Amino acid sequence: MLAINFKSNYPFSLQKYIMDQFDEPDILFGSTFVNIENKNIFAQDFSVAGRTPGFVNFVQLLDLDIKYSMVGHLERRVNNIDSLNIVIEKIKLLRQHHIVPILCIGYYDRIEDNIEELDEILSSVNCNNLNIVIAYEHISSTMKGERLYSIDEIEYNINKLSNLLASKKEIYFNFQFSILFGGGVNEEVISKMPPIINGFLIGDRYTSVDSISSIYQNYQKYKQRCYSCRQF
Repeated sequence: MLAINFKSNYPFSLQKYIMDQFDEPDILFGSTFVNIENKNIFAQDFSVAGRTPGFVNFVQLLDLDIKYSMVGHLERRVNNIDSLNIVIEKIKLLRQHHIVPILCIGYYDRIEDNIEELDEILSSVNCNNLNIVIAYEHISSTMKGERLYSIDEIEYNINKLSNLLASKKEIYFNFQFSILFGGGVNEEVISKMPPIINGFLIGDRYTSVDSISSIYQNYQKYKQRCYSCRQF
């Protein structure tokens, strides 16, 4: 999966234009306005409150048959929009209605703290028959929009996360997960990333069809490497 989050800076017309150029099942767009007509979209987030002006409500996700929704984006966490309890509540709601959560992990600098938080989240949710996407973000890179890490560091952290998730598969019935990586991702990061993840989370730094096409082509090459290692 290549998940591209438009966030809030793209004009709606540009979002629609970009999405109209891609009709591939493994590229998803986080549209600001969820009812833009495109089947390959995910919700950037949603409100669990009944009436919240300016927010997408869960009612709209159901009405539009949204398949994926991001939960707990780090920028929302840092700005105190979402607490950990709200993140857990949202995952429970998505699970109940068979919408796949794209759960952002990486709020802390230390991977051990992130693993502890992920363990707390999964322990608070009934993980039987749960399908979840873990989007591990390098927080400083996400906040500054540039790469501030080594590939070796990310490989170490992702392996730690994978070990925790694999242990959950031994506990829960039909618990399925995939892992994305985000934070300053570019063509070089994709080309150097070991075949240990299922895709990438891309932010709003890429605002043209050509730049997104270049990222997507590199992702396709990465996916082929992963296929050879049976990662996908």
